[in-house]
Parts: sequence; C-alpha cells; structure tokens
Amino acid sequence: MNKKLVKKIISLYNDNKELKALLHLTKHLDKLNGSEIQELLEQSSMWISDNPTTEAHLIKAEILASLDKNKEATKSFTNAIKLDSVSELAYFHRGLHFICIKDFGSSITDFTSAIKINNNNPKSFYYRGLAYFHSDNYPEAIKDLTRVIELNPTHHKSFNLRGKSYLKTKEYTNALNDFSKAIDLNNSVDLYYAQRGIAFSYISEYKKSLNDYSKAIELNPENEKHYYNRAISFSRINNIHKAIDDYTKAIEINPIYGKAYYNRGLKYIDLNKNKEAIINFEKHLECEDSEYWYEKSRNKIKDLQELIKYDSLKVLDSDIDKIRGLLLYEDSDITHFTGLSVTNILLTDKESKFRLSESNFLNDTSEGQKLFNYLFEDDGYFPNGNSISFVSKPFIGSFVPGEKHNDLTLWRMYAKENQQEAKGCSLTLERESFIESIKDTVIPNKNSKKEGANSKSSENEVIDSTSINDNDFKFYRVAYLTSNNSCLIPGADDKQNDLCRALDNLKNGVKEILDKNDAELNQLLQRRLSDIQYLFKGDEYIFESEIRLVMNGIGIEKEFEEKTSPPNVHINIASIKPSLQNITIGPKVEKAEEWAAYFNYNLNGDTEKKVGIQISKLPFK
Repeated sequence: MNKKLVKKIISLYNDNKELKALLHLTKHLDKLNGSEIQELLEQSSMWISDNPTTEAHLIKAEILASLDKNKEATKSFTNAIKLDSVSELAYFHRGLHFICIKDFGSSITDFTSAIKINNNNPKSFYYRGLAYFHSDNYPEAIKDLTRVIELNPTHHKSFNLRGKSYLKTKEYTNALNDFSKAIDLNNSVDLYYAQRGIAFSYISEYKKSLNDYSKAIELNPENEKHYYNRAISFSRINNIHKAIDDYTKAIEINPIYGKAYYNRGLKYIDLNKNKEAIINFEKHLECEDSEYWYEKSRNKIKDLQELIKYDSLKVLDSDIDKIRGLLLYEDSDITHFTGLSVTNILLTDKESKFRLSESNFLNDTSEGQKLFNYLFEDDGYFPNGNSISFVSKPFIGSFVPGEKHNDLTLWRMYAKENQQEAKGCSLTLERESFIESIKDTVIPNKNSKKEGANSKSSENEVIDSTSINDNDFKFYRVAYLTSNNSCLIPGADDKQNDLCRALDNLKNGVKEILDKNDAELNQLLQRRLSDIQYLFKGDEYIFESEIRLVMNGIGIEKEFEEKTSPPNVHINIASIKPSLQNITIGPKVEKAEEWAAYFNYNLNGDTEKKVGIQISKLPFK
C-alpha cells in the first residue's frame, strides 16, 4: 500500500507545487495499486473542475494512460495543450504517450513542437529520435541523437540508439564506435554488449562478437536472445555443437522461441541427424504464426522425410548444390530490360513491386527443356504410365550483368513497348541492396506472437542468413549447352569444365534413380531438378549472358493475372527504387529527353543518393 505516496502527490499539488506533483506521479506511478490510482484519478478530476491547470490535465492523462484508457488519455493530454499552447511540458508528455501507443508520426509532431519552444532540451531530441527510429527513418534519428550527444555528451542511451540506427543504415564502423562509447559510459547494460556483438557479426568479426555475447550473458543470463545470437556466431565459425548448445539454452529460457527451434533444426541437418532436425521443425511449427516461416518449416520436414525414405536423394541434392555453387553470380550490379510503361509504374507507384513469374509462364515454351535433353536419352523424361504428375516450379526473374545496360541486341529482344523494339528502358540495380529489399519485403521481421511475453524485441537479434537463404535470394548465371554437350558460362569461363563434370555426375545419379522405376521417387526427382532446370539454355542464346533470380516462392503470397488465358501466376517481391543505380532509356524512345527529366525529378529530388539517367544513342534501325 502507498497511501503516503498518494497523500504526498495530493499535498504537493494543493501547496501550488503542481509540477512537482506531476513529476512525483510519473516517477512512482507503477508502485500504486488499483484503488490508489482510482483515488488520484478522482482527485485530478476535482482539480480540473475547481481550477483547471495544465498539470492537472497531465496528471489525469498519465493516470488514464496507465489504465490503458488511451483515447481518454489522449483527450486529456490535448486538453492540457489547449489550456497552454506553448507548454513544452504538455507536448512532451503527449509525445511520450504517442510513443507508448506506437503512434510514432503524432509523437514526432509533438516533440517537434516541444523543440520549437525549447531547442536545448536533450530529452525532446532523444524521444523524437526514438520515434524516428521506430518509423524506420534512421537518418533523422541519427541527426536527433547527435544533437542529444552535443547537449549531453554522457548520455549513454543516445550512443546506443544512434549505434542501432547506424546498424540499420549499415554504417558498421560508426555503430561499433557508438556501442563502445555507450559501454564506456555504462558497462553494466547487457544490451549494449549484445548490440556491439551484432555489429561485429555483420562485419564477420565472429570471435569479437562471441566475446560480447558472452559478456551480455554474464550480465543477464536470462535473456534468450543473447544465447541465440551467440549460437549464430558459433555457426559462422563451424562450431556446430556449441551452436546447438546455445540454441538449446535459449529454448530452455523461452520454450516457444520458434526461430531457435528452426535454426537448431538446421544445425542437426549439418550433422546428418535428420530425425532430430524434423523434431525441431515440428516444434517450430507449433510456435510460428507467419505463413512464410510456417511454410519453410513444413517444406523442410517434407524434404527430410523424403531423404530418410530415399537415400539416393542425398547424392542428388549434393550434385544439385554443386551446380548452384558453380553458377552463383556475385558481381555488384544487375540490369533488367523492360518496357517504358512498366518502368514508369515500378519507379513512380509507391505500392509497385518487381514481379517474378512462375516458370511455366516464361515467354519461351522451350524454357527448362535443355537440361532435360542433356540428362535424358529420350523425351520420356519421367516414365509414369500415360500421364505425369504436375510439379510446382520456381519463380524466375531475368537480368543481365550491369555492364550490358546498353546492349543493341538486348534492346531489340527485351526492351519492347507495345511490341515495338528498343522503346523501353534498362534498370541497373545494386545486387546486394536488391536482395536485402526482397528479404525485408517477403520475410516477416517481427517475432512470432506465439513467442509470448518472454520474448524481447527482435531489434536485439541477429538476422541469421543461414536460416533465411535456403538458396532463395541468390542470383545465378545461366549456362549455355552446345550441341556436343559442352558448357559455356559467360563471365565464368574458369568454371565451365567443373560444371561439365558436375552435370555428368548428376546424369549418372538421375539414371540410377530412374532405373528404380519408382513413380513417387521419379516425382521427387522432377521437383528437385526444377530448382536448376531454368539455369540452362541452348548456346543460340549465349549473346544474352543472362543472370536469373530463382525463388521457390514458399510462404510468399501468389497473385494471378486474370486477364490472360490461362491466368498468369506470379509473386511480387520488392520495390526496386532503394537499389536502383541507373536508368538507360532505349534508343527508339520518343521524347527521350522529356522522359529523362521526368525520371530525374521524380527519383532524385533532394536525396543524397542520385540515380544515374542515360539515353542510349546506339544506331538502332
């Protein structure tokens, strides 16, 4: 019971010390029980009725907010501002309230008003920076937090939050400096070490990240995120057993920690313990409420059950992974050719995303057959009586290397507008940035609701690329097969012989599976081959030097173009604008200068990053 505390607040207010009464309330509000809060609520209403003051409205608003009566609380905060429209305190308190109810836009507006009244209050800048951070406006957050540090150089929370903002903008050196400064100012906060560990992990300094996570665990051994993060760093240095131990500890603390089950399942796969892996993926299904991760786990279980039943699939999977590795494209830029109207939509419609069509809907009806022609001696492919079972196929995006953004043949083939050649554009993207945009769009980045109250914010968690790659989010070179079964890989000549050997091994493995004459096994073979069959074309297309994004589409919403017959199936993956480097306008585009001006002012404006805009002058006839 805190009757004395209630009496003190009332006494302070009645002695004309309204501000002290407000401060005392906000400092000790969490210590009051229901009847004491109700007493203060009734008292604040009496004060307002007798002689309304800004502080009385604020006291009432804070009490209402503590009772989760947010609409009434907002009204009381607003009444305080109406009573005194230049009250820094009223704007500040309402801004804090808006942060608590996650109305960050309104919060930013209120702190801006408070700052206009007093631009030397570090608290207003700090909380506006916090609101900017939660609004994903990291540059503005950094500006505000820098101002806090100017006003109060020992404010360790600002160094930490600015470090987190730098993490989001991938300025890892700045992030490390800020986390280190926060630790220098206060070395008893476990999250500061955890954040620095995350920064170290993003620059592949895994031993340093392990040290920081271990220190975070020493300070707070009950935070499951610290064990989860340390497990990821152990995975990076191939210490699988210690990674499993840490995932296990995280699960002991939070038994419904879905991602820990999922990642522990992956580690058991690395140890060829498929049955243990299945158990973990099944536990993950119980914890997960996002379709993406649910479907990922379900697919993992299915694949592992198939491997347990058919041992011959292990060699097949290994051969396919070898081929993927040889065709992996990791250069910095990629270019996509498309029509002018599509370009306009992609660049100016805020909701528009780059789309990938399901492989069956690619323009060339012979797509995907070249690999099968190589692997099989006849066109029967998968003998199964008088019919074959449908197997879903991956979703494909077509690109070329960045340096081919102004290629005469590609203008002719792929930059059409209303079937007229060279009247489109080429869009050059920064590959890694585009991959990050895809991940941000299609992968839920919040903790599962089923993880419950034990789960801390996912901001204190490393994004583990081992758990989200699964061969999605990668670009591959297309290989071109000649009539004598040689392999040509433009831009990777040194890998051609290795690819031919890998294909020969795959061919032998396919023959062994087909010789078993098992219809179910043949269908599993077909599904696995579909993951790479669209990475091969005939050498008549070698001029393209094509790069392909191949995604299985698991857990991603499918959309249908009903106007076509049959309706096109596709997935929308991400906006291209954050990763756009350059636009080249085709040599036959009419009023090209006007289009260039339109794109320039639409895209560049006052932003620091400028998109290059070029007009092709190739002699197209």
